[in-house]
Amino acid sequence: MGEIRGRLLIGGMVLRNLEASLDGGASDSDSGWTGALLIDPPQHECLQLGRPYRLELDDERAGQIEVTHLECVPGQRQLRVHIRGCSPLKWSPYAHEYHHDSAVTLTPATIAGDA
Repeated sequence: MGEIRGRLLIGGMVLRNLEASLDGGASDSDSGWTGALLIDPPQHECLQLGRPYRLELDDERAGQIEVTHLECVPGQRQLRVHIRGCSPLKWSPYAHEYHHDSAVTLTPATIAGDA
């Protein structure tokens, strides 16, 4: 699995600076790829199994995913979120926007035109 960082868009919220592991099938032309994200325990309350979310990666790829299950990581305080790609990971000009080196945080997303 390849290691990369990214963010997960959850309705009006964003999980930032996530550590992601993606399998080798996460290409521009495939859906159905799998992977995992590491999150802090309180953040699991924002996720629902089977619901679609948008994953945006630091390498400027983005795609739709769904959470298949969550598990504790032995020896770590974080949870592992197993994901399945619902769409190919494709280049997106917005995928790297708003990335920070800070800890994973939940912040409200702003919608263009809402001021």
